[in-house]
Amino acid sequence: MSLNDGLALIRRHDFEGALPLLAAEVRQRPDDAYASYYLAYAFLGAQDPQPAAALLKRILDAHPDFTDARTLLGLARIRTSDLAGA
Repeated sequence: MSLNDGLALIRRHDFEGALPLLAAEVRQRPDDAYASYYLAYAFLGAQDPQPAAALLKRILDAHPDFTDARTLLGLARIRTSDLAGA
């Protein structure tokens, strides 16, 4: 399985199905910001914003100009009721 397989599941709104595939990608390539971003996206789609927020914070620590990650982090923080951090 690959990142593309996880993205295909996200496109079909199968976030739960995408999670293990994307998590495996992140384990194989922990420095790949896009793999982590899409894993965070899948967590949000699966209504689990806590791990999404943690992943996105880590991405932004390493890549502060990753605008999409910053936007998604705001959404994750809203979903965790961290309105001040959003």
